[in-house]
Amino acid sequence: MCLKNRFYLAVAVSALCCWSGWLTAGGSAQADDQNASTLQKNQSTTQQSVPANDRESSRPAQQTEPQPINLAGKGRQASEKFRLEPGLCVFEVNHDGDSNLVIRLLDRNGKEIDTVFNQIGKFTGQRAMNVPKGDTCLLDVQADGNWTANIRQPRPTEGQAAPCTLQGHGYNTTPFFKLEKGLAEFQMKHEGEARFRVVLLDRNGRPVEYLTNTLGAFEGSKPISIEEPGLYFLNVSADGDWTVDVK
Repeated sequence: MCLKNRFYLAVAVSALCCWSGWLTAGGSAQADDQNASTLQKNQSTTQQSVPANDRESSRPAQQTEPQPINLAGKGRQASEKFRLEPGLCVFEVNHDGDSNLVIRLLDRNGKEIDTVFNQIGKFTGQRAMNVPKGDTCLLDVQADGNWTANIRQPRPTEGQAAPCTLQGHGYNTTPFFKLEKGLAEFQMKHEGEARFRVVLLDRNGRPVEYLTNTLGAFEGSKPISIEEPGLYFLNVSADGDWTVDVK
């Protein structure tokens, strides 16, 4: 082969090698760009989905308040059966008779859960309690007149912040209020003549502290230590007007 032909062959081979290297480098760069784009997309998807799932799992399940139960009768009788869920239960009772009124809450086997009221004569009042477990229940009513018993099962999520003033008359439950951990003071006043009893309960109807239990007119205060911040309310037994200042 002549020298001129050898020169042209060497130039062609060199050009072919350069072109092949450029294609390989370009393909690698394009693949790297695609991989980087895919990785960034996956990271973005992960950052968006994981916190959302975490937020859903960290939300507390909101309890649904059961439907109210309305019962009525006359004289001595057992009420119809009804279902109570575990937790707070509030009874509102009316009686237009002149003799004893005794209302007992029984479970499905006839065992007493609690005595709701034990009064004499005409009566209107509210009382809250804790139901330890869900069950089919009924009321054992001793009365000589017409009576009604309305049952609610509140599931509170909010309440007024202390300091606050609570007022009422006779047997009653107060609205819910918030207490922080630490010292709380209750200033109480009663203008009646019979028993005056004030009990602090938690949001589930469990007694926390007896604030006073006396007869007749009363004015005084009691400090207590709150161990758990949260919602609380009062069960008040009285026959007159009363006021409780929460500080």
